[in-house]
Amino acid sequence: MPRRSDGSKEAIIIWSDRPALELGGLQVQIRATCNALSALDLQPILIEPEPSLRHASPGCIESAHAYRRSEQAVARLAKSATAIYCARLYDRFALLQLAHLFRLASDLPVVLRCATTADAARVARALPRARPNAAVLFVHCLNQRSVDILRRLAVRDCVVPLLAFNSLPQPLPGCVAVTPREPRFFYCGRHAPSKNVETLAHAWKHAGQGRRLLMYGDRSLQHLALEKAGISYLGRYQLQVPFSTGDVVFIPSFREGHPNVLVEAFGAGAVVVGTAVPGVREHLEEGRGIGISKPFDLRALEDAVCRAVRLSHQTRATVGRRAFAYFLRNFMRDRPSGVVAIETALDYCRRTQAN
Repeated sequence: MPRRSDGSKEAIIIWSDRPALELGGLQVQIRATCNALSALDLQPILIEPEPSLRHASPGCIESAHAYRRSEQAVARLAKSATAIYCARLYDRFALLQLAHLFRLASDLPVVLRCATTADAARVARALPRARPNAAVLFVHCLNQRSVDILRRLAVRDCVVPLLAFNSLPQPLPGCVAVTPREPRFFYCGRHAPSKNVETLAHAWKHAGQGRRLLMYGDRSLQHLALEKAGISYLGRYQLQVPFSTGDVVFIPSFREGHPNVLVEAFGAGAVVVGTAVPGVREHLEEGRGIGISKPFDLRALEDAVCRAVRLSHQTRATVGRRAFAYFLRNFMRDRPSGVVAIETALDYCRRTQAN
């Protein structure tokens, strides 16, 4: 549960579900946020749920008790906090959690992270029943579609959506002119149902045209590696991304907020082949990548694979340059997105109080 070092300054509370996979996208962002807050002399306090809450089931009394203990821990620490950053809206307890966040927001800024449009829609559905008071809840959105959903809501002006993309402090090694070499093809991520990696593997077997797909991620991807089908599993990568300018990175997900691998690929000048879902589509527009029109359709994914393996050297270079220029304008930032959202909320409150 709560962890705090003695002698800390005003605290930012990170209320988060730590995934079983330590290097999941949420955990990467939480680590970056905690590190950045420490650099700003704000001591982060990480409150994690108990195992029974992580795997909550309908009507599970044990999970309900675990949620209440987590909620009580947040309430106790909120008395000395500068702000609260809630990194996850719990599936089974969204209504209770939202009502609790509004109560806390009466005394200090509260930022709720809505990673995907599904999260924003859940907030929209729960808000009328959460009976918000005069307090304002800040919602950290990772894509424009989520912002649009919440702006249409307008429930007594109680929600302020904040758009802040995931980011990197600098370009990644490999951002050089594309050489005429053959491109490499990658999938980098978790093996979760929403990532659609099983369909990608199936599409690659039929449309990979003898090329090799390199998979990086947790060990659950290992069973997809088939040498005859041209798929290799190479484990996890840490700080050094495996792809570089001119390589091709697949993001076949059903649902995304704003994937870290997209930021990394753009920062390396790689070509992204991604599904037309919020969090990916808006960044691939204007020739900055290749879109998969129907993420649930195997034929659409096979067509995208065919297009990717047939890309000319010149086309890969052009798309990579556009992606890299977009990275410099939108994704290169010293502070992680969570810290940007927190600072924006604090500034909003200061300006409101001044007026």
